[in-house]
Amino acid sequence: MPVKERSRASSQRQNWQNTFNGLVQMIRDQQSQLETLAKDRQLLEDRVRTQNERWTYDIRLLEDQISQMKGDLEFQELAGSLQAAKFELVLGLKQREGYLTKLKLEYTDSELEGFKGWFDLYNKFSDLKGGGEDGDKRISNTKSPKKSKQEKQRSKQLEDDLRRLKQQYDKLASEKSSEVSALLAEKKFVWNQYKIMEENYTTN
Repeated sequence: MPVKERSRASSQRQNWQNTFNGLVQMIRDQQSQLETLAKDRQLLEDRVRTQNERWTYDIRLLEDQISQMKGDLEFQELAGSLQAAKFELVLGLKQREGYLTKLKLEYTDSELEGFKGWFDLYNKFSDLKGGGEDGDKRISNTKSPKKSKQEKQRSKQLEDDLRRLKQQYDKLASEKSSEVSALLAEKKFVWNQYKIMEENYTTN
């Protein structure tokens, strides 16, 4: 009977160790994915900066063209052309901003999916750990004090590691949630401004 209990306890500890190893590998994979996403985000920021520079150049070019037109057109014709040009330019800018915001949200959603997978694995590991504690209690009397102390130390270390990892996850998840909210608010503001501009243009 004690042999069977020791065998079952050993199997439970092995399952626990396998699960923990899987968790460590999962975290490493998530770290690699986060590094890749960070590089992708940097590329996106570079693209946004380059696009903004191009838009600034286009605006200046348009202003120069309008300045040249002032000597050839009557005041009313110039005013109408100016309003139409501004409307088309701003419309193009808002559409591009909406597209860039969508790209940012896609990157953020990908990161959150990765964290969700990590959290699911963490819950699974916690359930297995909870199931193993009863078995450890049943065979605690058969262990030497030294071995029992070592196992308790290992168990405490694992619990500390998991607690620290969960705190890191909660912090990152909160940051990503705030980032998504900020992006959604920015997108809403952009389109509200566009609607107001469109209404003003139609009224005038």
